Amino acid sequence: MSITLIANAQIDSTRKIILGLANSGILANFKDPVTQEKYNFFGLHLGPSIGVCIKNKWVVGVIGEYAFVRSNYTEIEPFKVVGIYGRYYMNFDKRIKNTFIKERFLFHSELSFHKSNYYIEEAEVVLEDLSETLIRVNLGIAFKVWKGFYIEMTLRPVYQFNRYFDLTRRFSFEYHF
Repeated sequence: MSITLIANAQIDSTRKIILGLANSGILANFKDPVTQEKYNFFGLHLGPSIGVCIKNKWVVGVIGEYAFVRSNYTEIEPFKVVGIYGRYYMNFDKRIKNTFIKERFLFHSELSFHKSNYYIEEAEVVLEDLSETLIRVNLGIAFKVWKGFYIEMTLRPVYQFNRYFDLTRRFSFEYHF
């Protein structure tokens, strides 16, 4: 989820703002093989963002995340994250000869700094406030579907100070205004 401005054939250089919405979810129903008890699990993660182009190929923005789980066998408090990010769009014009790729794909790297209400040790633990620091270094690609509408996929290592490291992914929708 981000914003972009690139002064080459990859994107319209008049677009200055990007709105994004990352999402993921899980729905599971299963039966304990021993007790035959039925379990239900539903989880949803939403992450809206807005970014502004500050210089050719550079974007800065804010991001929020909210995730919740509903289940008949466990109780989990919602996860909350707020943060800022910087994104750089990479120019591969000289290396890529295929015009379809040049016109439809945007490649980017992104660094984000967040405060979250949870940290992870052996299991996820929810805290009362946004006291935990979270850093993500993302590498992503956005595919232009129609006009300013993009589908974005990102590989993102996640680091929580002195506690946790993981490799995650993000899937989002973006509109470049």
